Amino acid sequence: MTARSILITGVSSGIGAATAEHFLARGWRVLGTVRRLEDAAQLTERGGKQFSPILLDVTDQVRISQLPAEVEALLEGAPLDVLCNNAGTSMPAAAVYQSVAGFRSAIELNLIAPFAITRALFPLLRRADGSFSSARSPGSIPCPSAAPIPLPSTASKAWPGALGSSLASTASTPR
Repeated sequence: MTARSILITGVSSGIGAATAEHFLARGWRVLGTVRRLEDAAQLTERGGKQFSPILLDVTDQVRISQLPAEVEALLEGAPLDVLCNNAGTSMPAAAVYQSVAGFRSAIELNLIAPFAITRALFPLLRRADGSFSSARSPGSIPCPSAAPIPLPSTASKAWPGALGSSLASTASTPR
């Protein structure tokens, strides 16, 4: 029997690394994205052949377009069962001190990137009758010092349901 597989974005530390460890301990084939290969050294050592790092800036649309072929090659024909969009950032400063560029960057990383990755990998997930999720830290709790966080965090929690419903209702791959 082939091990089930999961791709987790942002496995360098925190929730992503813990999620990768969790699935590796249960015998899953784990693919994890990192911005620098050295960030995956511990998982590579612990996971052996069950873990494959993928060098990816999740906001790089060219790399995202290459991701399906890379995932297919790494899985050697096995299905992709689960996609966990975990990569993200917080902006721990009061809203009045955030730049428009910084806020735009947070929206890109926390909302647009997971959508783009899910959309790119959807054909692979569909073949396996797979699923996707977005992991988020409790940054959506409103507080004065983290005012810019609730919008992208709340949206990132809401879009998987909307996307899942719309994709489940169509037999074609989104273009």
